[in-house]
Formats: sequence, structure tokens, C-alpha cells
Amino acid sequence: MKWMILLCLMGISACSYERREHYPATHAVVRLVVSQRLDAGGQPRVDTSELSRKVSSVYADLWVYDGSEGEHTITCRLYSLHGQLRDEQELAAIARPHVALHRMCSFTLQPYDPPGSWSLHVLMDGQPLIQRRLAVNP
Repeated sequence: MKWMILLCLMGISACSYERREHYPATHAVVRLVVSQRLDAGGQPRVDTSELSRKVSSVYADLWVYDGSEGEHTITCRLYSLHGQLRDEQELAAIARPHVALHRMCSFTLQPYDPPGSWSLHVLMDGQPLIQRRLAVNP
């Protein structure tokens, strides 16, 4: 099972997501799934870049595999269409050899949040890891 997950994360087998983001050379594998709904197991249901203010919850599910060990800090930052920091979360993570590091950030959209092009930035130990443009719809 571990090998299947690792192969899926590396894009070797047919997985249910597209590798659309920029992957820095400092990390071997990065997977980011953004969703507004979770399945019965608490995992994001569908990867999307379009969000609705009618569904307030936003989940950013992150997997990183770089072969390192030790403690890391994952920071998720949600920016509004005007580039203002709307929300930020810092999560502690411990990387183990041969295991992908997994963390999930969650945010809440408010009815008064302006629609438009927002962005989600994820950092690892203060260094940019991945970012995603998000279209917030009314």
C-alpha cells in the first residue's frame, strides 16, 4: 500500500489528480488538493481551483516527499483578490524516511469576501513550496 501511494504521488501510476502546479527542485514530490467538501474518511473529495462562497469551508490537503527526516513547519496562506493576507495557518510536521509528509489546512470563506482571483501559498520551513490560483465565485 505504501508503495502504491508513493507511486501515485510521484505520478507513475494513473492518479485522480493532475500535476498543474510548479514543483520546486528542493522537494521531490508535492501534491496539493484544494476542495470544499470532504468524504466520509475526512479526505478532500474533488480537486478544484474554483470556490463558491455558498460553501464556506476550504480545505488544502498537502503531501510532500523529499526524503528528509526531522521537524518541519508548514505554513498555508490564503490571499484575497487584492493581495491581502486573508488567513494563515502554521502546522508542525515530522518527516520520516520513505514516508510522505501529510498535512491539511482549512479556511472559512465569508459571505462578504469579494469574488475574484485569490491565491493559496504553501511554505515549508519559511521557503515557498507551492502556490495555487483560486477563483472565488459568488
